[in-house]
Amino acid sequence: AVWKVNKYTVYFDTRFEEYLMPVTYEYGDVVELPPITRRGYVFDGWHLDGQQIDYLRMPAQDVTLVAEWTAADGIPYTVTFYLEDLDGKLMQDSERTMICYGTTGEKVTYVYPEIEGFTFDVNNSIIEARIAPDGSTEIELYYTRNQYDFITYADGEVFAEYRYPYGISIADTDFPTKVGHSFVKWIDRATGEEIAFPFAMPAENVELE
Repeated sequence: AVWKVNKYTVYFDTRFEEYLMPVTYEYGDVVELPPITRRGYVFDGWHLDGQQIDYLRMPAQDVTLVAEWTAADGIPYTVTFYLEDLDGKLMQDSERTMICYGTTGEKVTYVYPEIEGFTFDVNNSIIEARIAPDGSTEIELYYTRNQYDFITYADGEVFAEYRYPYGISIADTDFPTKVGHSFVKWIDRATGEEIAFPFAMPAENVELE
């Protein structure tokens, strides 16, 4: 009898968007198991019928080899802080912005810190995200700048009322007049200390006498 060796096809299921061309082998040939990489994952080898294989001779049928993957650790994601400036614009705070690390596909929730003089904007911030394999995930934390009352008194009565954003430099303020007297200085009602100008608005209301 005269026989001809049959040929069969190996198909590859990479389990992501990369496509490998099927390869045809003769029955009994050693099948080449191609190495493959996937960003953000560790390759766990080729599997046939649920079993990992390191060596394969072509059987008398077509086969599909399936790639198995483990999510990789050490994948970066960015936590970016945006603080409202004195002009009302949200600006990235490079000193607070940081790179963190986790596992591909992991859901991360960032516990936002309190920042003096600012209020966390929970409606516009992104505090939860899943870590993308390419390291592109960004946690975005937005903070609005607080405003505080600045009130001056003269002889126990309110002389002037203002409202200033935290951190603004107040060059000077109007002072009262009194017949037969000269204005000398402002005193902080809370501390009893003299207030000098320019004055940086603190994260609290200010009352001067």
